[in-house]
Amino acid sequence: MAKDAGIKSISPEKGIEFLADDARAALTEVTFRNVKLQTGNGPPTLDVKPGAATSSLLQSLQEELQQTGEVGQLNTPDSYWVYVGEYDSQTRQFRSQPNFDVGEPPVANSSITVTQDVYARDKKPYADAAGWNLGEIKGVLRNGKSILVLERADIEGDTPARKNIWIRIKNR
Repeated sequence: MAKDAGIKSISPEKGIEFLADDARAALTEVTFRNVKLQTGNGPPTLDVKPGAATSSLLQSLQEELQQTGEVGQLNTPDSYWVYVGEYDSQTRQFRSQPNFDVGEPPVANSSITVTQDVYARDKKPYADAAGWNLGEIKGVLRNGKSILVLERADIEGDTPARKNIWIRIKNR
């Protein structure tokens, strides 16, 4: 079970040791495994909700990096990409509860609020020779945070009418 979570060992002397070289890589690997478990390898351009422990860990890490001035790896200076949800253009609704307080895909320059924790990533989903990839996790937006939408990307879903809605938001 610990290996499924990317954990090598836990001890009072060494704390948590990850299988990956750093916590960020471990969280990315755990997220990738969660996507496969939750979607059954479904549309590779959607994102999964971070678990409570992952959200708390990322939030603590973000706060500590900001306090120590070591912002670098987990924060993006100006903006990042977040997953809104899967939208069906035929029914004109999200297939499940979106990650924000919206009933339809948000537009640029709108202000919306996070309704459930969501990963912040360095780029929107992109395709390469191997298939679709998600951007690297840079942090987590917690429920209740208000954000400004800079742009929207409608990424292919599992049918032509369904799109995975991603937005680039201002980091504030």
